Amino acid sequence: MKTTHKEKLYLNEHNKKQLGAMIRWLRLQAGWTQQQLVDKVGILSLRTLISLEQGKIVKDDDIYDTLLDQFALSFNYTHPMDKHIEQMLSAMLSAYAHYDDEAMRAICIALLQSLLPYQQHVQEFFYIRILQVFTRLWTSQEYLSSKDYQLFLSCHDFLSESLQIMMEDALYQWQCTFPHNNIVLEQLYQQFHMHYHHHITRFSIGIVLHLSDKHHDYLQAFLILKECEQYELMHKDNPHALFSIYHWMSNLAIFIEPQQFEFYKEKALSYMKQTSLSSHTLAIFYYNIGGCYYYQKQYAKALTCYQSSFDTKSHSPLPLLIWMCHAQFCLDKTLPTCIMQKIDVQACSKALRDCWHYFILKRDGQNAQTLETYIMKTLLPVLQTLAPEFHKVYHDELKALLPLTRNYKQLLLFEDRLNLA
Repeated sequence: MKTTHKEKLYLNEHNKKQLGAMIRWLRLQAGWTQQQLVDKVGILSLRTLISLEQGKIVKDDDIYDTLLDQFALSFNYTHPMDKHIEQMLSAMLSAYAHYDDEAMRAICIALLQSLLPYQQHVQEFFYIRILQVFTRLWTSQEYLSSKDYQLFLSCHDFLSESLQIMMEDALYQWQCTFPHNNIVLEQLYQQFHMHYHHHITRFSIGIVLHLSDKHHDYLQAFLILKECEQYELMHKDNPHALFSIYHWMSNLAIFIEPQQFEFYKEKALSYMKQTSLSSHTLAIFYYNIGGCYYYQKQYAKALTCYQSSFDTKSHSPLPLLIWMCHAQFCLDKTLPTCIMQKIDVQACSKALRDCWHYFILKRDGQNAQTLETYIMKTLLPVLQTLAPEFHKVYHDELKALLPLTRNYKQLLLFEDRLNLA
């Protein structure tokens, strides 16, 4: 039932801009076109709905109320989200930034309990959905799902800044781990202004990832971590933050001061013993350390780390499986058999799925000519969208096929297209 004006507070301009975006989201989720929603409501023009969804202000509050009625929702005029909720969100962000997982989960659950009685109201409806995802993630220590990713991306703009920052970090981490699309990563980095949070260690990790993986600016990334190290050592004793700093320092040391890799790795291990780390965090650590050994062509050590990462997670990201297959092949010309039963490909980009399919063909005993053709026809175009680490894998694979194919022209073409020395 529509609320009368006597019962209302009022809709301010900020509320109306948010409601416009929320109504658009609800309409798309319902599968309706703008014209279909206009026809259902019957009191506004298509032009008005288009303007409203774009964030322009419509003076008549009843239009917002009537539109929300179509989705069995309403604006909470009697108990609007207050400063207490904002304070709790800020406290949750602080706990998140300082790796205080227990406090983070407790605040998130308390927020949900505060909001659930008002889930028929539109703002509360969206906050509840996002907080439910965070509660599940922080309880199970799993990755976002592709469905969660789309929810976060589509709802980001009309939620509070504290929630936005945590969502941005989760979105970037998911894109970096699964699709690993360099274009999308750059768009996320610019859209969310991640560099604005450089003073917080946890958010600095996202900047470090972007500078190193996307721009290969290893020195600048390392210097950011040195600043974080100084801050953490001077201002507080946060073992989890220091573990993260030395974890990523060891990763970067391979490129700028390789002789220091073991030093930073041991520092990370020492802080690992001082704090309780999630299986998710441990899996990433072993995965990255394995990558460092892989880069140094210490394939046996790389495989040991990859196996630790693999054993830690119920499902492993596709890049890990690709590195494992290639490291095993470099070590003894065989393929690991156990990992073929434990794959998580649904969230990955088509490019990564194509890369993985090469090892399926190899496992199934396809001949050298078929494998070479697959690399040149299918993988070469998509490798140009992926990080150079992937180029190395299939460059090595192509070279390993040469004794059987004798096709040096294909190798030269591959090297030319990917600018390999």
